[in-house]
Parts: sequence; C-alpha cells; structure tokens
Amino acid sequence: MFLVQVDDTVNIFVFSSAVRRSRSIVRTSYQANWVIEFNLSSITPTEKLTEAHLRLESLINLRAKTLVDYFQLSISSIPREEKITKTNVLFKDLVSNHTSDATKVGVDVLPLVQFWRNDLEAKHVINITVHCLSTVLKSQCERFMSKMHRPAQQFTNLVTVSMEGERCKGRSKRSSQNNKRDPPVKELSDACQRHSLYVGFREVGWDDWIIAPTGYQAYYCAGECIFPIGEQQNGTNHAVIQTLVSRLDYESVPDVCCAPVRLSPISLLFFDDDENVVLRRYDDMIVESCGCR
Repeated sequence: MFLVQVDDTVNIFVFSSAVRRSRSIVRTSYQANWVIEFNLSSITPTEKLTEAHLRLESLINLRAKTLVDYFQLSISSIPREEKITKTNVLFKDLVSNHTSDATKVGVDVLPLVQFWRNDLEAKHVINITVHCLSTVLKSQCERFMSKMHRPAQQFTNLVTVSMEGERCKGRSKRSSQNNKRDPPVKELSDACQRHSLYVGFREVGWDDWIIAPTGYQAYYCAGECIFPIGEQQNGTNHAVIQTLVSRLDYESVPDVCCAPVRLSPISLLFFDDDENVVLRRYDDMIVESCGCR
C-alpha cells in the first residue's frame, strides 16, 4: 500500500493485493476464478470514501476482441454478504476502444469497500470469476480461457479516494456561509463571474490512463464588464481606463474581457507510458476567481 496526499483534505490509497488462489478452469461452466486479499487498516474511521476502484491488469492478453462480448466478470466478497450485491460486468463494457488488447480493466467497488469499513483491521477477500456466457462457442471459450493469466500481485490494485472528515466538514461550513451573501440581481445574471464547468475524464477519453480523480471542477469565466468597473468586478486600473476610452471611441478600442484572474493546480494520479503509477501536479487547472482584463 502507498498513500498519495493530493492536498490537505484528499487522500488516495493504492492497496496491493495478495493472490491467494490461482486460475481454476471448470470445463463444464467455462470459468476462471481467483481469490485476492486486501488489508484496508490504513484508512482512518474519520475519512469519507468517495471512490473505490478495483484495477486488474494482465488478466487477459487477447489481441482480437471478437470474443469479448461473450464474457462476464463477477466480483463478490468472501464470505458473501447479503447487503452487498455481486457485481457483474461485461468485458465489452470494461475494455477501452482505444487499446489494442484487453490487458486493463477497472471496476467500481465503492459499495463493497464502504461495507468493509465496519472492520478495517480484517483482511478482506474478493472472489473474481470470469464466465463464458455462450453455450455454443465452446471451443472458442476454451481458447479464450487458455489465454487468461493469473493477476500478478503488483498488477491487482484497489484504489480508493477519501476526504478527511473533520476538514471536509469545516470546508463545507465555510461554503454555506459564503452562499448566504445576496449579490445584486445584475451581478448574478450579467456581470463577469465564475461559472461551473465539470470536466469528466471518461467523457474526454482519458479514463484509461488517469487513475484519480475521475474528473474535476475547472470552472470558466463569462459575463459583462459593466461600466463603471468597480472592485466587485475585480478589474485592473488598465481595464478601467480601457473601458472609459472604449465608450468614447467605440470603433477603435475593444471592450475589456471577463477572464481568469487567479488559478490553482490539481494533482493527477496516472499511468505513464511505461505503466508506472505517477503523481504529478499540474498548475493553472482550476479557475479560482474572475475579473475584467
């Protein structure tokens, strides 16, 4: 296990597994089975889990994807808990269209990990089974299963994202206090201000290499720079002068624009070209405030 602290409130844990049982192919049902184990004692009780993904690599090494539609991945806890529904996912929904083979799959297991938090000191066990859904393509199923590999310990990870409970509560309280302010109607509807812009890495096609986060709030700036530009519009002295001159000579001098004034970084946990897990900070990714420039 290793811990990555993105900032003072967000922790990313990457738990390595212990593979307790290797492949077992049952010819009558055409399935392969593994049992893997995780120790989650590093997660403190005060942390609020927001994401949990089971990442399996080198499970399949199959260049042709024609048979992927006929296979299903099942994940369940051992012993099986009635409160946890077994996760069944088709391989065709896991394999990225941007890769040449099916060597990487990731499954959302947040409900399972949240249930495990009742006993974080225990070693938690997952049963992974790959089923062939076709009763006709028996020979193809056997060939497909023969290409399956035991998930190596270093390639079977549980990635969790959590927030420190107390700090998270404090931050939410400050946000609610700020929301009590009632700016003028003109400022809300027309004036230069920050707007919401959520970037989801799955939507832009980056979820096959970015581990965490799954997306982030980037924001953007839009609105009018209303004359006269005051402090509430966060304008520079140059913007004030340009707006004044623009009003006197509209054709030759453009209006000032609503643009980002202050930006902040984010940290991304991702796989590089050599399949190493890398944490890197990227500057100027989040708009913190807008102004007339």
